[in-house]
Amino acid sequence: MSLVYNAGANTSVADRYLEVVSNGIKLGDVIVDSSSSTYASATKVWVFHLQKGTDVWVRTTSFGISTDVHGHSHTMLTGWLLYDD
Repeated sequence: MSLVYNAGANTSVADRYLEVVSNGIKLGDVIVDSSSSTYASATKVWVFHLQKGTDVWVRTTSFGISTDVHGHSHTMLTGWLLYDD
């Protein structure tokens, strides 16, 4: 699974924190520090063992002032089936 997060231009919050979640349980996280650049981004890759039909989503937290995910159409979560049990 891969998460690409682009904080976007003119981000007013220095840190954005996202979590990858399944069944309400955090599987992984990523933080973007845009204090040094208005075009900051982060990419993270994980390998999870999930069952067929498992829902996975991204949620924001109250780590910063704002909890929005904007990303100017450059934020994406992707996943691949490596093998079938």
